[in-house]
Amino acid sequence: MDNISVQLYMYFDNKENFDYEYETYDCDVLFILERGEFVYIDEKGERVTVNQGEMVFCPRKYTFRRYVNKSISLHMIKFSYDDSFSKITKKYCINSRMKEDLERLKILWEKARKLDFEKIHYCSDFVREMLISHITPRYPSSLNIIIKYISDNICRSITNKELCDISFLSETSVISLMKRYFNKTPNEYITWMRITMSQKLLSETDSTVKSIAFSVGFNDNLYFSKVFKKYVGITPIEFRKKYSL
Repeated sequence: MDNISVQLYMYFDNKENFDYEYETYDCDVLFILERGEFVYIDEKGERVTVNQGEMVFCPRKYTFRRYVNKSISLHMIKFSYDDSFSKITKKYCINSRMKEDLERLKILWEKARKLDFEKIHYCSDFVREMLISHITPRYPSSLNIIIKYISDNICRSITNKELCDISFLSETSVISLMKRYFNKTPNEYITWMRITMSQKLLSETDSTVKSIAFSVGFNDNLYFSKVFKKYVGITPIEFRKKYSL
C-alpha cells in the first residue's frame, strides 16, 4: 500500500455550513467528522447521517451533496490510490490509531496550514489504516495470516520459511501473493513496515535511535540508519530534528 498519494489535507473548525452544496473531486476524498453532524446524499438518493467519530469515503468523479445539521469540525484528506477499494460513497467508523493520527494532524495544522512532508506522513498513515481495516477481509485468508504474523513479530528476524509454515503455502506462492497485493517481496514488505513504524516512533517518542532500531527488528544501528536514509531520504536523526512533535 505504498502507492497512496496525498494531494490535500485541511481541518475545519466550527463550520455552520459547507462552502458549497455539492462538489465533484478529481481524486478520492475522506471527510472525517470530529464533532457535530452532517448529512450526505448517496448514489441511491438516500440521506445518510454522519456523526462524531465517523468518516465518509467519497470516490473520485462523484458529485458529493451534503449539508450541516449541527455545527461541525472535520478533517478532509484528498488522496489517490491505484487500487481504489470502492467506487461508491461509504461511511466508516475511525479506530484508535486513526484518532491518534488525526490529533497529530490537528496540531500540525495549527502550526502551518499547508501540506508538508509531516502532514503527508500522518495522512498516509491514516489512509493506510483505513484501507487495511476495510480491505483486509477481501484478502485471501492465507495473506491475512501472513500480514498479522509479520505485524506481531516485526521486532525480530522473519524468514520466508516461517511465512510458508504459518500459511501452509509454498515459498513461490507466498512471494506471488505479496507481489500481487503489495507489489513487494516478503522481505521488502517487512522492511517497509519497519521503516514506517520507526518514523512514527522517531516523531512521537523520546526513545533513542538505537532502541527504536532494535524495537522494529534491526540488530545493527548503522545498518538501520543506512536503510532508513535509502527509504526516507534523510537519516533517522535528521528526521527526528525535522519532524518531532
